[in-house]
Amino acid sequence: MFLHSIPGVADLYHRYRRLILDICEYCDIVLMDQCRYENAVLERSSLREQKGESETFDAKGLNSLFARLRQNKIAQIAIPVFDRRLEILRNAGRIIPQ
Repeated sequence: MFLHSIPGVADLYHRYRRLILDICEYCDIVLMDQCRYENAVLERSSLREQKGESETFDAKGLNSLFARLRQNKIAQIAIPVFDRRLEILRNAGRIIPQ
């Protein structure tokens, strides 16, 4: 499992992800964006102006996701994916194999 955070650089993410998947079919990239709060949540919490700062991410959720990935005990793990086009988080947007 290769974990890397490249906030705000979608092109690099897709390029790196293709390279990594070519090298290792069981590797993938998990971005910090995959645990950031949606705009609607930020607006309700008056954090919209701080978007991208640490308090606008679900750090505990990210740590929990990393723990599940490290344990590697189940055949696949559904991970969240941030949909930039809609500015929403898709809870089980991608599957990571064991």
